Amino acid sequence: MIDKFKLWSETSPKAMKILRPTLKLRSWNELDSEDKSKILRHLMSKGWMQDKDIFVNVISQLNDEYKVKVYGIEFFEHGGPHNTNWGYEECCKTPAAKDFFRIIRTQDENVVLELLSMYANSLIQSYYLKNDPTPENIVDAYETFDHFCNAVNDVFEHFGVNLRLTRQSFIPKQEKIVEEFVIEPTFKALAGKQWEPVQNEIADAINEYHKGNKKAYSNAITHLVTALQAFLQIKVNSVIGKGDIDGLIRTGIANKQLPDDQLSKKVIDGLKSTLMEYRQKQGDAHPKAVYANEKSVRLILNTLAVFIQHCID
Repeated sequence: MIDKFKLWSETSPKAMKILRPTLKLRSWNELDSEDKSKILRHLMSKGWMQDKDIFVNVISQLNDEYKVKVYGIEFFEHGGPHNTNWGYEECCKTPAAKDFFRIIRTQDENVVLELLSMYANSLIQSYYLKNDPTPENIVDAYETFDHFCNAVNDVFEHFGVNLRLTRQSFIPKQEKIVEEFVIEPTFKALAGKQWEPVQNEIADAINEYHKGNKKAYSNAITHLVTALQAFLQIKVNSVIGKGDIDGLIRTGIANKQLPDDQLSKKVIDGLKSTLMEYRQKQGDAHPKAVYANEKSVRLILNTLAVFIQHCID
């Protein structure tokens, strides 16, 4: 058997450090204009951000959601969208595209991530998810979206951006092994209308996390505990609204809806007590024993992801 030819970077650690330097994690706002432009060009070279009809859709949505700010000002002043039988008039596409790229290069991180979220969401083929989607339909619905996630996460990793795009939303960048074996599989398992209440609470928690202050961190923990309760209600009762966490776990184990081996019982009890302790001490209740911090929110998010993945698998 002929040995595989190795690139120079595979034989020289020093070369790899020069070719691909390890960058400190940073927010989008901390990137300079040159890096932002490079990220855009890398994504476009892979075929993304080429469909001008999508630009019209997302800029229209952004302007409609945030009417006072009017972030897509050129498209707004153009007076679109102008529809045709097959999409939009060409006159609408140029100002929408200009707004799209200008926002990414010049606006605050929160506006950029909202725009990219809308772009990513437009790639989900939602008609596959209507009614009771099969696992095959879920794969089809997210096929293009998942490819876009891979492209974004790859280029973000190279530039040290402290975010990762998942089926749930943008989430804080974590250790690679946590992302690959905990967060990603969990968010994929929660795809579909059945789990929307859980998805919404996790999304709200992540939105609070991104605000980056102690009150928001405490709010995030409250949303994550509510996500746990919603997950258990759906898993045990098939609907949300009935049952507290303790009772749902007891019922779920008794009815074989949750894992019931001894090790799993101890894991579940441990996770439950940890979550409840954090909610009592750091959640959005008054008075708080202490305010939450970034580290505790990440712990709860990862703990919840492990719990959900274990129960679904």
